[in-house]
Amino acid sequence: MSDSLVPNGLAAVLHDEDEKVQFINVTAGAFFHTLYSAYHLVSDKRFEPTLPRPGEHLEAHAKPLFGIALNIPVSPERRALAGRFAVAALRVTFFHELAHILRAHAVYLRCETGAGIGAITEVSSCDFAISQVIDLRRRALETDADDFSGRFMAKEFFRGFHENELSLDNPRFRAKAFEVVVGVVLMYSWFAESEGYHSGSLRAYLVLGSMFVELGLDVKTSVRWVNDRVSGLQALMIERGLLPRGVGFISDVKLNDLNQDTFAYRESHMREWLQLRPWGSNGDR
Repeated sequence: MSDSLVPNGLAAVLHDEDEKVQFINVTAGAFFHTLYSAYHLVSDKRFEPTLPRPGEHLEAHAKPLFGIALNIPVSPERRALAGRFAVAALRVTFFHELAHILRAHAVYLRCETGAGIGAITEVSSCDFAISQVIDLRRRALETDADDFSGRFMAKEFFRGFHENELSLDNPRFRAKAFEVVVGVVLMYSWFAESEGYHSGSLRAYLVLGSMFVELGLDVKTSVRWVNDRVSGLQALMIERGLLPRGVGFISDVKLNDLNQDTFAYRESHMREWLQLRPWGSNGDR
């Protein structure tokens, strides 16, 4: 973990002599940004109103991360919940970078462009301008990493659940799933669309969708459950000044870009990077 306060993560080849030696870096900002965002959200009296001291908070400032005053909940229970959200977000970032390594993206980019880096974002949290130039190859690699990070999340976050407990009817499962959803929303939502990345909101749905599919949940039920909570969280983040308005809106055009262009490129070029995995590959997933 580096000491940069810019929320980010990357995976790369360490040095030229041996491309099998790779590394993952997640910045301190990836944790602190989500932690203070979570503090701000859970201090709202509407957020988990059954927890102690709803709405009671202290005002704080974290100027390297935010341009607004933040609320820190007085309740230890609320701060602990915010901490769990932030840890989930940190692990989500790590799984994305791990996917870059295990799917050979870092080696592939190094071979193709001379740069073996796969980052969760290259865009400042304050920059929401959308580039008109699309790097379809980079988007395919990021989408591939998002897909597999969701699968890793399913295995890791829910390893303590028996198969018959993996249901949204199960309160314990539902509570854990919500914890992960909040972590994903806090980490991804504010990332802008850029030449090599779909918007953070679109990627959040992709990651969570992959997770629930890997868990074997009914697609329609899980999509409805996720959509309600993601949209609700983003609306609260917008209201509290953590996100600009319109961030959560996903147009049909952007969905088509993902479903048609990016997925098609990914499927047709996947063998190019899979054959570079350190342990070899026959091109299968």
